Amino acid sequence: MLKKLLVVIVILLSLVTAQSTHAGLTAVSPTNDPNGYPFWYQDSTGLALGSCVDSTVYCVLLADATFNGTLPLVFPGPPLNFPAEFFYFIADASTVSKKIIYRAALEGSFGNGVPVQGDQTVFARIRIRVDTTTAGTYRVTHPYGVDTFTNVPAGIKAINSTADVGIAPGVFTGALGGKIGPFLQSTTVGNKDVTDPATGNIYLASPAAPVTVTGSPFGTNFLKVDRIDASGNVLETLENTSLFFLAGKKLGMQVSPASIVFSKQGVAPIFTDSVVTVTNVTGAAVTLGAITSSNTADFTVVAPDTCSNATIAASGSCSFTVRFSGTAGAAARSATIHVPPTDTAIPAGHVLVSGTIDSIAPTVTAVFPEDGSSAPGNVTMTAVFSEAMAQATINATNFTVTPTSPAGPAIAGTVTYDTVNNTATFIPSANLTVGVVYTAAITTGATDAVGNPLVAKSWTFTGAAPDDTPPTISSTNPADSSSGFPKSSALTVVFSEQMHGASITTSTVTLSSASGAVTGTVTYDSSTKTATFTPDSPLASGTPYTLTVTTGVDDLAQNALAANYTATFVTNFTPTAPEIVSPANGETGVSMPVTLKWTKSNDQDSDTVSYKVSVCNNPFFIGSGNDCQKDLVVTASAGKMNVYYAGLGGLSMIGIVGLAFAGGMNRRNRTIALLSLVLITGMSLYACGGGGGGGGGGGGQTIASTDVTTQVSNLSSGVTYYWKVEADDSKGGSVETESSTFTTQ
Repeated sequence: MLKKLLVVIVILLSLVTAQSTHAGLTAVSPTNDPNGYPFWYQDSTGLALGSCVDSTVYCVLLADATFNGTLPLVFPGPPLNFPAEFFYFIADASTVSKKIIYRAALEGSFGNGVPVQGDQTVFARIRIRVDTTTAGTYRVTHPYGVDTFTNVPAGIKAINSTADVGIAPGVFTGALGGKIGPFLQSTTVGNKDVTDPATGNIYLASPAAPVTVTGSPFGTNFLKVDRIDASGNVLETLENTSLFFLAGKKLGMQVSPASIVFSKQGVAPIFTDSVVTVTNVTGAAVTLGAITSSNTADFTVVAPDTCSNATIAASGSCSFTVRFSGTAGAAARSATIHVPPTDTAIPAGHVLVSGTIDSIAPTVTAVFPEDGSSAPGNVTMTAVFSEAMAQATINATNFTVTPTSPAGPAIAGTVTYDTVNNTATFIPSANLTVGVVYTAAITTGATDAVGNPLVAKSWTFTGAAPDDTPPTISSTNPADSSSGFPKSSALTVVFSEQMHGASITTSTVTLSSASGAVTGTVTYDSSTKTATFTPDSPLASGTPYTLTVTTGVDDLAQNALAANYTATFVTNFTPTAPEIVSPANGETGVSMPVTLKWTKSNDQDSDTVSYKVSVCNNPFFIGSGNDCQKDLVVTASAGKMNVYYAGLGGLSMIGIVGLAFAGGMNRRNRTIALLSLVLITGMSLYACGGGGGGGGGGGGQTIASTDVTTQVSNLSSGVTYYWKVEADDSKGGSVETESSTFTTQ
């Protein structure tokens, strides 16, 4: 049987697309004499599967001339009783009929097809067979990749592809280079991690019933077979299933959780504990060595620990505790916790742990009033911290204001903490006295979130007459009546003086469009007197928005903004999509290196446009290497767009802009003019496409774009590639072409 498999890939038609190789399997055990096979293969998640030959119920075993499932295994014999084929892992798609077959497997067999000592082999297999009724191109999406078949005729097994990796006898590492891995696991309640009551062995699932699965490295935990056109559009779906018949025997010491991320904490004696459970899935008792840590300075194994040097029965479990406790120095720490069986043939378990020790004391980075300054009698005192503080420690005990010249008792006031801006506020119950010197102080009783005490801070100021002048807005970005604002940028408002940070919120600084309010976050930087509105998602292209700051904001003398402030602007326009010129869609016999050509984009904001070109051997652009080259950057100036509005004769857009912003026009009228400009521009662009247009400049026109070209090298011969171009103006405006195909010589 395996003689046929010595041809590594059997493909009876043109297979043009394959998923890129991924590191799915990472380790293989020593061989298991006298059978001569490895004990197990382990995937990148740490899951180890053993040779599944011990059960006719939970393993996929077929009776043949050399194997009787009712008798004990004997190899090499005599008498011989061993299967010619068996599986470490197998996932067969549950399809609607036998007209479609999909198998992903890690398979053990023999090079000459019958059990012979020295001829043992293990290989990774992907098999796809499809009966078709219509000739064409077919795309098969499965847990371990995407394969596209061209020139498929109509007929039985018109698609007949078997890809085997690692079939050389005795070279058991070869299978690690296949597409199999990580191993799929069942998500079906009642048929996952099933235990054989006779042996105690744990299996992925019972192969008698289909299950839904998880574990695909690409998130494609399904089988989908489509007939597609040259652009990759689906013409017909032959199969779409998420059910698989799954088999495999778990081995080793399975740990849960497989990784732990500890919260940031202070230095010892502060510590955090986390419990890890270990389950023996080998089917026999296993004795463990001591549980160890690769970084005992920060992560140690402490009691309770029922695993170290203990014997764990089949299907039994134990647990141990990992303690995170480190020394000074704010830094990320990590370690691997090892769970080693004393029998080295059994795969060890491991837990990846990480966390951060923070021993850096917080500081006060800015205060108001400034040290040595005079302060209005109705002032609010503020202190900005270098990091988040423990809110309960920011109180009237740790933040005080006291007259020092002449001396007197601490004044009454209210202390609050703004968690968004890391700012403490002291609001006096009464105005300060003119001419009196005051000292504000924050003690070491204030701590950060992990308990590090503050570096104590004090500063002085002199009481002055109250401040009754409302604050104003010095500038905004974007400016009022502006256009071309990048749609992914944050908006800023600069005030004329220090503001009360707690008054600057999503209720007092807002953004809206004709579609309604825009959600986002608002912060305040006291050092620059700047409020920042960061939208939760990018703004729409070429769209008017209004930024509003309400009278709810106030300064540190509790004076509110005199009136609501608004700034209306238009976001950046997205460049027009480039158009693919050559190779033409579906073109064959394309010589290499391949020259790709497309038209330049036009950009209404006259921005410089760069292009990203992707060429890949599958329509999902998944993969890497020469056959999937992505985001190749090509820079070219955008095609400039000169547009004349039909019916305006010689009146250009520049003239309209000039009218809109001419002196004497108030903000409201400027805004109306700006919005009119946007509308007229859109109408003009539409008019440009109309061709003709009689005399007097009534017709629209666009200066023709030139073409952009680039060469792509190192592609494979006789392969169909998908390619697309993305245009980007670096201001958040990007657009891409539909994917097009060509086939190399």
